[in-house]
Amino acid sequence: LPRLINYYGRRGCIPHVSYYQVLEPDALPTNFFSRKLVFVGQGLTITPQGSQTDDYATPYTRSSGFLSSGVEIQATAALNLLRRDWLTELSRGAQALLVAGAGVVFGIGLTLLRPRVACGAGFIGAVVTIVTEFVFFDRANVSFPWSAPCVAQVLVALGFSLKFGRTRVHLEITGSRPSP
Repeated sequence: LPRLINYYGRRGCIPHVSYYQVLEPDALPTNFFSRKLVFVGQGLTITPQGSQTDDYATPYTRSSGFLSSGVEIQATAALNLLRRDWLTELSRGAQALLVAGAGVVFGIGLTLLRPRVACGAGFIGAVVTIVTEFVFFDRANVSFPWSAPCVAQVLVALGFSLKFGRTRVHLEITGSRPSP
């Protein structure tokens, strides 16, 4: 299974010091680097041509607006390997099975319910799908963004359920199909 970087937080969540502090006598405790992995990299550099960065977007960039330095990403990847807490992605077969299974459950299940009950069940199904995805991500480090396709399936199935329910109610009342 492919391994994906499991980011621990926003930029700066991994302790770091500037290179000048390392070279400055008495700037850091004498045992500061004892029993630690040390990664050396570049932050913001200002040159005559302008500023140059070694910064990249992470999943936290959207919420924080900050990029992370390349050395911080390398340190994160190394910690993932040492701690064995990288993210894994479900196999394509497992992903297809989950999406197809949800499609069958929602597609058939919601059409068997009355329209109002189907709306409530569809909402609950969408919430359960999102919570399940979060729990798998948070507890098992499994990344599979399946809430979007499953919520779309719920909405489509709900639409069919409402149409099917309308047709069923019309048949029960009049004994004939409604006009489209």
